[in-house]
Amino acid sequence: SDEIILKVYSDKGNELLEKSGINKNSLPDNIKKAHTDKYNEIIEKAKEKRAKDLEEWANKPQSEKIAELIKCTSCGICVRGCPVCYCIDCIINKKKKEKTIDNVTYNLTRIAHDADRCVECGNCDNNCPQNLPLSLYFQSLNESFKEIFKHEAGMSIDDVPFRSGRAISEMELE
Repeated sequence: SDEIILKVYSDKGNELLEKSGINKNSLPDNIKKAHTDKYNEIIEKAKEKRAKDLEEWANKPQSEKIAELIKCTSCGICVRGCPVCYCIDCIINKKKKEKTIDNVTYNLTRIAHDADRCVECGNCDNNCPQNLPLSLYFQSLNESFKEIFKHEAGMSIDDVPFRSGRAISEMELE
């Protein structure tokens, strides 16, 4: 068949498709259903894997979690690949260049700095040349943040991060 399935996800994509003159026939219902079913299956498997990984991580001794960080070379690729790490004058990278920070402190500082903003994209894991499970550090903290602070990064542009001055002054801790 000479047909392809093309899914457009943005207004700009729709505009481009309109200008191209490509015939935009709707997909048959059976194809739409098969696509939706496969998509839902993939999402469900990913959720199950995430839950399993987080459970295994939670049961891992703290000493093993810290030992993972010792493998870090402080190359900074995780920082450059992170969509929520955008400080112009990154103190942690400056300390790394000056060689005034060890690799464990480097990661603990980064985790403390970015954990409440992590949107779990996985770029840090995918880019890490040492294959460190960085997203597990972030995800496990995010689970705590959801429970304690009712905060989930990336869910609403209007949410005030719980580390902000306003959120701290409004916080009611038990």
